Amino acid sequence: MNDITLAIGEKILIFRRRKGYSRKQLAEILGVTVSTIANYENGVTLPDADKISILADVLGVRLDVLLFDPEAEKHNCHIRGLMLTRNLPENMF
Repeated sequence: MNDITLAIGEKILIFRRRKGYSRKQLAEILGVTVSTIANYENGVTLPDADKISILADVLGVRLDVLLFDPEAEKHNCHIRGLMLTRNLPENMF
């Protein structure tokens, strides 16, 4: 289990509950078992590419919201901004 798996699993759980789906209902929609949904939500496994796309659609969220951590992206943008604005030595290349 890694951080990205857990983050996606937590999002699946939150968005599933917001939509009012039980694990059983979501499993039926995706054509998987209830234990597969539990594994997604607990960060044990990740949905494959086909399932993650269907999940985003069914849960009513954009795929990027489900897959990516907005805090990490803010951090990456900040770092990129620093790199772009930093004065580089003239003889660097």
